Amino acid sequence: GDYTFLNRIIDRLNLWNIDQKEMFLYLYEDTQPLGIVLSSVFFNSKNIHTICIAHGYFPDTDSKLKYEGNNSNYNFVWSLSQAKFFNKDVNVTLLGLPYEYSMAKILNKNRIILLGHSGEGTNMFEYLLTYFHMFFVYNLLKREGYQVIFKPHPQDDKAYAARIFKNNTCPDLHQEIRKGSIFLGFISSALYEAKAHGLYTIGMDTGLMPYKRSFKVDKAFKFSEYKNIPKYIKSLPMERGRKTEPDRLKERFYRALSVIN
Repeated sequence: GDYTFLNRIIDRLNLWNIDQKEMFLYLYEDTQPLGIVLSSVFFNSKNIHTICIAHGYFPDTDSKLKYEGNNSNYNFVWSLSQAKFFNKDVNVTLLGLPYEYSMAKILNKNRIILLGHSGEGTNMFEYLLTYFHMFFVYNLLKREGYQVIFKPHPQDDKAYAARIFKNNTCPDLHQEIRKGSIFLGFISSALYEAKAHGLYTIGMDTGLMPYKRSFKVDKAFKFSEYKNIPKYIKSLPMERGRKTEPDRLKERFYRALSVIN
């Protein structure tokens, strides 16, 4: 392959390394080719520090899966409860959601977002199983008069999702958060995001999956209990307890950096 771009990055960083200038190299991930090369090259550098900024919320699993961030010097995570997924020699620091956000201003109990689990290229059994669960709940809620929309996973086939859910799909997660929707899903990081924005979240049955949610939702249902979801949604109050607004991203980011310094 052509590694010209990667070589340029390493050459530039090595120049700074020679000058012994302290710098931080921010990585979106460190398990794919670009990320793992950069994190490995500079892992033992005394002045170039690699920081992996988490782009999701890791689920619990019994497998030996190595999550992103374990090859970097530091990790900025959404919650310190995620520290258990990292090696002991990896520094874990709280950032929170890695973007600017505020608490939801409205709640819309009639608008339900089903969060897709995966794409067909990951695990076909999980893919079809979760689609079956989603379609079951979709029809259940539609019969009760709810507006139900499916949010495909980024790796999913958008055209396939549109056919299954009769074009009732949405591409923009944050638009739905601003609308105050209720979110249902399995282990999706978007569930955690919705919860962090002060919205209602409902967990679906992960019993037949190798992963479990590592964060709390407002209510979780087994497959045999799905019939109770409409009643539960109807019982939810339109007002939630007053939530404290999160600090600005700039403040959270500098606070995370100060831990390193």
